[in-house]
Amino acid sequence: MLLVDTDLQGDLTTSVGEITGYTLVDLKDENGIINLYNYNKEKNSYLLYNEINLARTIFYPLEADKQLIPDGYIKSTFKINNEEIICYKKDNEDRILLYGVNIENNNKGFYIYYSLDNTIQRYDETIFDDYKDEKK
Repeated sequence: MLLVDTDLQGDLTTSVGEITGYTLVDLKDENGIINLYNYNKEKNSYLLYNEINLARTIFYPLEADKQLIPDGYIKSTFKINNEEIICYKKDNEDRILLYGVNIENNNKGFYIYYSLDNTIQRYDETIFDDYKDEKK
């Protein structure tokens, strides 16, 4: 996150995230421990800022054996990072499944690709079955 120094109140120096607009402030507790807090101007409140940095997945796409392809999905192709790769789609859904290996942990299987943020997540068919049951 890119930060820009700004002045919140008098001597208090803060940083504002260019993308998030968060006003981040270093505050010291009663034990002298300093933590970063997100200042909410509307509520005049501070919330501990805990940033979680999740590792990006390094993925090696493969073609799935026909018996492994989930019901209703058909083999297709899709461009990711200007590379055409094999994927699996349902006609009436935007969900794109990829088959391959997560190089970070050697997990082989299906993954769901999210074009919005160019990420993938391990595919768990039971999650979607539960969702379908709730929808009914």
